[in-house]
Amino acid sequence: MRQSAVLLYIFDVIKTQPAQLEADLAQLLHPNTQLLVVANKMDLNPYTEYKHYANPHFTAEQWIPISAANEMNIEYLKERLYQTVVSNEVSMDAAIVSNVRHYEALQKAKESLEAVIQGLGSAVTTDFIAMDIRHSLAYLGEITGEISTEDLLDNIFSRFCIGK
Repeated sequence: MRQSAVLLYIFDVIKTQPAQLEADLAQLLHPNTQLLVVANKMDLNPYTEYKHYANPHFTAEQWIPISAANEMNIEYLKERLYQTVVSNEVSMDAAIVSNVRHYEALQKAKESLEAVIQGLGSAVTTDFIAMDIRHSLAYLGEITGEISTEDLLDNIFSRFCIGK
């Protein structure tokens, strides 16, 4: 999330205190992130206002009160998100990962691939390198679906001469 171009921070106005919102944003935001703060469950607490949660991380324009259950302001939220993405505020060069599980799988795949690179540069056997490749493929498979690791490994090892 720290590398996201847009952060859509959705919180429950009943359960989330202003201090928690401020602490979360302090951890999540980086200078190039565009932020939309979505206050959900406004139907349960209609007296909640921007000024109750105001802090240095966002402005009133970034505050979007909604009720997901009653579909209150959902169209406005979509419009604001669209405006944020299509405007010059967001760099379209970066990939957007919207799922925490996918982000974690990508991080683990990256770690496994770094182990492959490190293994290729040292005296690690091809069995261990293949194991790291299998791990990275399994993590990517969590995102994209089933991947045939044997076919891919056969292809890799048939094209490259890797010494033991």
